[in-house]
Amino acid sequence: MKKITVLSFALFVSVFTSFAENTTATTIENVVVRQRWPWKGVVDIDFTVRGKATGVKFVAKYDGVEPFTLAEKDLSGEFAEILEPGVHSVTWNPEKAGLDKTELKNFSVLVEPEDKTYLILNLVDGSYRYAAEMPEGGWFAEPANFQTNIVFRRVLKGTFTMGYSDDLIKALGFTDSYAWPNRARPMTLTSDYYMAVYKTTDGQHYYVTNAAAGVIKDVSSRKAVYALATYNDMRGSTNETDGICWPETKYDVAPNSVIAAFRKVVKNTFPSDWIIDLPTSAQWVRAARGDTPDNQIWSIGGTVESTQEELTNFANRVGCWIPNSAGLGDTMQKTLGRYEPNDWGFYDFNGAAFEWGVDWAGWYDTVVDPVGRATTSSSSDRYRCGAYKSTKHLCWMAPGYLQSYAPTQSTGYRLCIHLKSLFK
Repeated sequence: MKKITVLSFALFVSVFTSFAENTTATTIENVVVRQRWPWKGVVDIDFTVRGKATGVKFVAKYDGVEPFTLAEKDLSGEFAEILEPGVHSVTWNPEKAGLDKTELKNFSVLVEPEDKTYLILNLVDGSYRYAAEMPEGGWFAEPANFQTNIVFRRVLKGTFTMGYSDDLIKALGFTDSYAWPNRARPMTLTSDYYMAVYKTTDGQHYYVTNAAAGVIKDVSSRKAVYALATYNDMRGSTNETDGICWPETKYDVAPNSVIAAFRKVVKNTFPSDWIIDLPTSAQWVRAARGDTPDNQIWSIGGTVESTQEELTNFANRVGCWIPNSAGLGDTMQKTLGRYEPNDWGFYDFNGAAFEWGVDWAGWYDTVVDPVGRATTSSSSDRYRCGAYKSTKHLCWMAPGYLQSYAPTQSTGYRLCIHLKSLFK
């Protein structure tokens, strides 16, 4: 194995090659680690991915300490992506990590493949870790995962179908005025993101909002889906005081909002370009659809030919809230993880399972990284993800038009980690 050593007066940087232990033939090769000339604290790490695309982590060691993973908040470059085969570069700043570069004697870095399918966020201190798969027994077997942790699942960038296909529009009996803005079209997201596997629970919501106010309360019994958030609670109202107008004000939120409370949790742990917020409509639909064909109900096999009775039965089996006789979700039926997840591991997208999205209601003008429209109106114009009240819509995760819902009405929410800003 080739080894190159770059010296400074106190910082020794070495080169290693790491190989994945599985049979996928993913390897990390040609790792070169150099302290930036003229002996500044910044360290450049270049490496080559061979085989399959992979996430990576950087394990460092130096005299007198146990090996440790470099925190992503102290990195810049290609560390958050699922990296395709080829040459990649990352920069680490030890001073940003609170380390004295003069004490890093015999410093070295090992670059390793890492599966980043799941991200588990600790709401107590903002730390997070990755996992390759759901643990045996599921996420809900561990009480912390509905109290002081939130589990996110990575959704890969790419193009997918958003909106209803012509045969589905016909089967559901849409009028022309409704069919036009909801007709299927390709939508492209150019960045990966993390979506919460399930809606925010009472425990998670109350822990974070109380902690932001300087109060810690016992949330051990709060497992139900939190369903009392207004859009104004989540991000701030559109009055002259807050002026939170998406996307006009981009990712700004009111300082006393729920999103601001979550951002306070991750302020010192997330990389600077990660943003925790609600999902856009396109992000929500992408996660909800999974690998479902355009004409199929995602996990239970129904198709556009299904009868109204069959659709109603399907809705009763997959919704977070069971539809009542009026086609509305029974808001008392909101037990977390009551139904099986979709094929990407997300819970409670189907049925009258309403939740907030960041967009405001209206037609998407673009099909690449769409972010909806901005308005200063206080009328019913915020986007509510999920199905319309009519039972025959409840199983289809393909909405194209952003649904109107008053910003003062209450519903649930699930969080999204935007790994890159949607604003170019």
